Amino acid sequence: MGEAESTRALSALLSDCWGITPASVEPFDAGRMNRHWRVETSVGAFVLRRYSRLRLPESIPGEQAVLEAAANAGWPVALPIASLADERIVLSASARYSLFPFLPGERAALGRLSQLRINGRLLARLHGDLAGALESQRPGFGRAWELDVTLQSAGADSFNAALSEFGKQHGELAAAVRRQRYRSLRELSRLGYGDLPSSVIHGGFHNDNLLFSGPELTGLLDFDSARRDAPMVDLAISLIRDCTLPPDHNVIDPVRVGAMLEGYSRTRRPQTTELEMLPALLRAAILMLVAHRLAEWKAGASDRAVASIERSVAARFPALDEVIPELEHVVTEAVGRP
Repeated sequence: MGEAESTRALSALLSDCWGITPASVEPFDAGRMNRHWRVETSVGAFVLRRYSRLRLPESIPGEQAVLEAAANAGWPVALPIASLADERIVLSASARYSLFPFLPGERAALGRLSQLRINGRLLARLHGDLAGALESQRPGFGRAWELDVTLQSAGADSFNAALSEFGKQHGELAAAVRRQRYRSLRELSRLGYGDLPSSVIHGGFHNDNLLFSGPELTGLLDFDSARRDAPMVDLAISLIRDCTLPPDHNVIDPVRVGAMLEGYSRTRRPQTTELEMLPALLRAAILMLVAHRLAEWKAGASDRAVASIERSVAARFPALDEVIPELEHVVTEAVGRP
């Protein structure tokens, strides 16, 4: 289907299912898992999302339940718009779509310590507000060390099975990932990660998903990875996205980590065991990224996925190892902070 035909098909979908006549339907970059289009109409802008085939259909209502809980707590989130048939998820040509209002605002300048403190406070408040939003784990999701679930969504039996298949084409890369995987499991087990209580986490709380108008938060986006896990996992995911150094953003900056952790701790005071686990959770967060890229590779999106896995092995993991002593110092300061 050509681009013009695709636009016509999407316009027909919007008209038939939501009663909307779009002036334009333009694709835009918003997240890697799903595909999005900005829809301009005479009554305002909307976002049309087509859910990835890697996302289990039965998991989508869980995301929307978390969105509703966030909205009820006063967060500026985009709730799915009911179709003419009063559906929040529309099935069309074997694909699933949802329509959302387009939220206003701009992304903050990345890297300012004051902004990282603000983001830390916001994340801690979100954890408190969403704690009971999911009674059980979303289908197709697991905790930080349960990477098999991620690969099963892509048709593999397990993480190791997918990695073995990947290794037939990229042997050294697969071996390096396997070493990091076993190291991570040993670290998390030794530190007691399995004993941490789970709550609801956002799963993608980073600069790209936060919109501001001046000091006011006007949009919190992309709850696609919301799930149950330890809150510090969410913080670790944020740190590997927003606390890295330009230009390549592979090296985690302990100063920025300290700023965001300070902001987080002002609203929710982590236990000492949680704080001491943070460096290990950063490794686990990188491995979660690798698992998602491995799932993309398994599903056929090979070039971009392989490049991302190569980057993690060649740059992200070594850079993390180099700064672990400084990160441990940051954690020690956080433990001693009143």
